[in-house]
Amino acid sequence: MQSYYVGFILTMMVAGADSSTDHIKLGCWADKADRAVPTLEGTDPILDGNYVTREDAIEKCCQAAMNRGYKYFVVQNGGWCGSSCNAEQTYMKYGPSANCQSDGEGGPWANQLYMIPCNHIKLGCWADTADRAVPTLEGQDPLLDGQYETRVNPIKKCFLAAKSRGYKYFVVQNGGWCGSSCNAEETYMKHGPSTNCQSDGEGGPWANQLYMITSSYIKLGCWADKADRAVPTLEGQDPILDGPYETRVYPIDKCYQAAKSRGYKYFVVQKSGWCGSSCTAEETYMKYGPSTNCQSDGEGGPWANQLYMIPSGCHD
Repeated sequence: MQSYYVGFILTMMVAGADSSTDHIKLGCWADKADRAVPTLEGTDPILDGNYVTREDAIEKCCQAAMNRGYKYFVVQNGGWCGSSCNAEQTYMKYGPSANCQSDGEGGPWANQLYMIPCNHIKLGCWADTADRAVPTLEGQDPLLDGQYETRVNPIKKCFLAAKSRGYKYFVVQNGGWCGSSCNAEETYMKHGPSTNCQSDGEGGPWANQLYMITSSYIKLGCWADKADRAVPTLEGQDPILDGPYETRVYPIDKCYQAAKSRGYKYFVVQKSGWCGSSCTAEETYMKYGPSTNCQSDGEGGPWANQLYMIPSGCHD
């Protein structure tokens, strides 16, 4: 990117309309016995008991998928959990469905699809001692409720506590203990690596599971457009881009997904939801120069493209 465009780089953001969420709802899709998305049931201790009566079924499925580095997961019939490394390519196998319930837990043979923004990445297991490698956040944030050993969703809560302070790295230890600081990336390896972290992602005894906070997409300014598009449309080319773009729910996240599934690195959103992307978008987006017509909601404006870049780390 030319140096004189750097001033248009505005901010980095985590995908999602609500900053407290680590998954984005992306529609309802039909399923059959030959699963569109493979089951995770019986493969992760966090998926406890019978899925029909499982508490926090969506959060637990999200965590099970995140533990494996998967980016998409589905919940069906009140709690059944499915995910895989290529779920984004298979979830639409049987087409859309109208059978998902309003609780977000799918329905009979109906998968509620979710995307996990690339908002924190697991970076290994590191030893700790009473002389902490990373300072505690316990007692410093109301999100970190109760005793850490019995805390519900401790990874998510530690992530949010660290993120709210502008920190880039955080650790979870011994089932839920949360640590972070402005210089954690320089101190986390103080006592060397460890093999004591558990598979649930919550660390282990004197063992810090390290995470880095990242972004799913980066906002790169506002650019003019005309009928001869600077960036080609994706409208009508992906089932995730549902309905009229003007009334589409989560249009930025859905455009991101449509672009990412094609391996594209840049995408644009215009006029409240119109989605554009291509393999050469990074070379064409500035065709008509900058614009000041984008709205503050990140969804562009009239003949004004809000440009986004997908960091390469979110494809890993």
